[in-house]
Amino acid sequence: MNKPVPTGYTSSQIAVALRISKRTVRETLAAIETGTTVFVRGKETAAWAFDVLPEDYRAKIVTRARANGQTIADYLTSCAVEWQPPVPLQEVAESHLTEAKRLRAALLPALARINAVTLTVADRVRLGLADYKSAVGHEIGERHWRRLMDRTLCRDGGEHEFSRLELYLSDSPARKQTGAAVSPGEFQEIVDAIEACADPLAPTKQERAAIWATAFEFLTSAAKTPREQKTLRRALVGFLIERAPWLGKNPKAVRDNFYLKFEKWDTGGRTSAALIDGREAKLGQPVADPIPQDDLDRIIWHASANCGGRLAQAKRDLAEQGARSGLTQGTLELLADSSRSKSYVNRRLASTVAPEVKMIAPHRLGKKAIDDSIAHVERDYSKLVSMQVVNADDFTFPVYFYVPDGNGWYTLTRGQCLLMLDVRSWKIIAWSLQPERNYNSIVIRTLMNRVCATWGLPGTWYFERGIWLKSKLVNSDAIAGWNDGLSWSAARVGWEQVGVGFRHAIRARTKPVERVGGLLQCLMEGERGYCGRDERRDCPARTKQAMDDVKFHRVNHPGELFYSFDEWETRLAGLIDRYNSSTQDGQTLNGLTPDAAFEEFWPKANPPARMDASCWHLVAHFVKELPVTVNGISFTVGREKYVYRNERTGKDRGKTVLAWFDPECPELLCVTDLNRKNSYLVERSMKVDFLAEAGDPNFEREIGRAASHSKYPKARFHTLKAKFEPTFRRNLVDAQTAGLAQDIQAQRDTKIAEQKAEGAKLTKARKAYGKLGMAIPTTRVRPEQVEAAAELSRLLNSDEAEEIK
Repeated sequence: MNKPVPTGYTSSQIAVALRISKRTVRETLAAIETGTTVFVRGKETAAWAFDVLPEDYRAKIVTRARANGQTIADYLTSCAVEWQPPVPLQEVAESHLTEAKRLRAALLPALARINAVTLTVADRVRLGLADYKSAVGHEIGERHWRRLMDRTLCRDGGEHEFSRLELYLSDSPARKQTGAAVSPGEFQEIVDAIEACADPLAPTKQERAAIWATAFEFLTSAAKTPREQKTLRRALVGFLIERAPWLGKNPKAVRDNFYLKFEKWDTGGRTSAALIDGREAKLGQPVADPIPQDDLDRIIWHASANCGGRLAQAKRDLAEQGARSGLTQGTLELLADSSRSKSYVNRRLASTVAPEVKMIAPHRLGKKAIDDSIAHVERDYSKLVSMQVVNADDFTFPVYFYVPDGNGWYTLTRGQCLLMLDVRSWKIIAWSLQPERNYNSIVIRTLMNRVCATWGLPGTWYFERGIWLKSKLVNSDAIAGWNDGLSWSAARVGWEQVGVGFRHAIRARTKPVERVGGLLQCLMEGERGYCGRDERRDCPARTKQAMDDVKFHRVNHPGELFYSFDEWETRLAGLIDRYNSSTQDGQTLNGLTPDAAFEEFWPKANPPARMDASCWHLVAHFVKELPVTVNGISFTVGREKYVYRNERTGKDRGKTVLAWFDPECPELLCVTDLNRKNSYLVERSMKVDFLAEAGDPNFEREIGRAASHSKYPKARFHTLKAKFEPTFRRNLVDAQTAGLAQDIQAQRDTKIAEQKAEGAKLTKARKAYGKLGMAIPTTRVRPEQVEAAAELSRLLNSDEAEEIK
């Protein structure tokens, strides 16, 4: 009788049949009415008829059913049968269990990512192959990896219980040896040969031949009589089945191979070389007539120059040209072989031509592709210290943010970000973000200023050549009346004069900051406005939709979908801090964070020099000729007034100097003479409170700066006066006259001191009575009256304060 055709199939059956997750099937079929139910393990479960399934589901099921030689109903029904290994798990040989555990460790990460919607199919395959190599120790092809994944998913039956070890057993696992146990030391020579393999669970063909030869040598040397040899051979075969099951597909195959290999070994001179397949020894030896080199050159050039490296297309083009192609008849016959498909290329021809087509492809694309394809030299970071080399580069990060467009709406941009990196520790020590697509020299100078002011002078600035040229393409908006600072050429000479060198990177891969920029971009995935590393190919659909919504004003404000410039700048600062505090593997940092490495490799015995007047003007943004006046050096920028003075400016009073001004650091001004020499730094003088008195720190500081500025002229006057004032001869008088003069001078000094004391007392009384709004008594003021007036003023002030509270 014919089997009854099922009326419906569960989501588990469909998932197993399609090799996808049960959750994906349920989400796809949620909008389709089930129409029927079936009982699975005593529970009523929703089921769908084959005809109501989506078209792509039905097509895949039909293809898989035909590949298995089954009807659709039989194929779907077989998917519901719970898979069981041919040998119970507890009876499987230990070697097969070990192999299953290794396969489970290799496939579990890929199985856990099977529902990851953020990964493409290519990403899943790439990550899965990397996981397999990491767990097993060798690579496999994509086709074999897919076969293992499909087998595991089919065995699981949609239950997602991927930790079960039996899912990873081979199709024919060996059973444990049930006979008498073999003494561990009896076959020690063979055990040693197995353990000497690079991978004892997967030896190479040469290693297997050596193991067979060791076993046969042991057999012939240990057994003297035919009876002994028969008994030992039986035990030896059992030992090999137990310890080396990979010598055959199953125990029977191992036993059959034993006798076949023994005969081959015995007749071949009893050497391991006799066990190597002769076909393998001939691999790589040409058996056909070689293809003429001129024909190979024509095919390689046509594929590279006219077909974009596509060998199948080049084969078809040259075959259609026939004799006009310039190829010999024998080569044309190879090209004309299209018995399989139009894309088929003779294997011998493809293996010869394809590597060279790929090899010369970069030279057709241009300089950048050539640079990426040539061999490179690895650099040793171990001899560097922190701040010995500072690398810089610009980045357009894959996150859009919005800025006002000046017309009442907003523009989306990715802007430009400049990073300064300490090469030894890979720490980002300074950075700058600007919304414009280009940057100017001010941005670079500001970062250099920030690095030097914070960490000191580096040993070498390591920049890309283009960073200097790009910065000149954008004219800086100088302050009115001021000129731009030193040109890059002049600045370079100045840096080298203070001991700071310059290096220029030619290729992107020679700049460590490129690698760090890539690591930083890895932290940006998932941010608002993220558009992918290659926006044309991997920009998320939600970002494209959000960009269109802002472009066509379909939202009230772009802040609903994107960061503002200030928000992204704050967020970027957090990502940079996160990178600097994250552990980095590899030979350069070896498990340290960039912050920790920067501190560990700091040159404590010979730290960097501080930034001083000798190099401040090298990174100053603007310069102007200014006079040094009685009040110091003063100028106005916008509505802000700047005054600079100290003892050094006092020496230049009346002169015209060059003032080197940095708006990013207005607290200091670098001053040089008109020849840009004799530089020094001056601190900015600030305004003080109108009621400030002696004792106020700000008042005392500014009074001191003003006094320092005026100190030099006064000292200079006394110096010149002492040098050129007329001198007179001393009068010669008798002793009585000299004594009388001394008495008169002493009385005069005493009178002057009394007058000064009385003046100070009157000043103090005037202040005390003035605070009370009273006039000073016309009669002589006694000290106790002054003290009483001061105490009364203090009490009145305290009462007023209490009333205000």
